[in-house]
Amino acid sequence: MATSDNKEPLKITLADLAHVVVPEAGPSPTLPSEVAGARSYGTIAEAADKAPVVAEERGSFLLQGWFYLGAAGLLGAIVGWGLCEPLPCGDISASWLMSFCS
Repeated sequence: MATSDNKEPLKITLADLAHVVVPEAGPSPTLPSEVAGARSYGTIAEAADKAPVVAEERGSFLLQGWFYLGAAGLLGAIVGWGLCEPLPCGDISASWLMSFCS
């Protein structure tokens, strides 16, 4: 078994490349269009013709983007204000907060 120290490097010369023969590309094999027992799943055009008619109606205002994004922003602002609003500096129970009061 050869070790990595005494392996000969692989050398490819132009003479070696000149002897390479590439086979001619023949006609590509094609599958018959109708194979016995093949399933037909239809086409998109057939499905478009059979599309059901649905009456368009507006959804609830709760599902409108302007409402739920505004409500989420308001809720986030209230939660942020509640977390960041400092307690009164004179409160004895908030001794940990005294370092922030000036």
